Amino acid sequence: MVRRMAACLALLTFAVCLVAGLNAGNTAATILSNALAAMGATFVVGLAVGAMAQKMIDENVAAVAKKAEPAGPEGNLENPERIPEPRGR
Repeated sequence: MVRRMAACLALLTFAVCLVAGLNAGNTAATILSNALAAMGATFVVGLAVGAMAQKMIDENVAAVAKKAEPAGPEGNLENPERIPEPRGR
């Protein structure tokens, strides 16, 4: 997931730089060099963002799995399976 996210962000940046360069009337060499530099920088940033996202997902899955397992013979005491009674009217 990390590399996929980084690649998607980098390709999106490349496309935006191409369009912006064409709109500005730059030469082909300038457009491509700027777009490639932006793509490389965004790939590195995307790797960091993707690693953080993967870590958050892993921690969330572990927390949900821990909460779902029974605590002992009585079951999970932190999350009782009952419907709360209504409070006043």
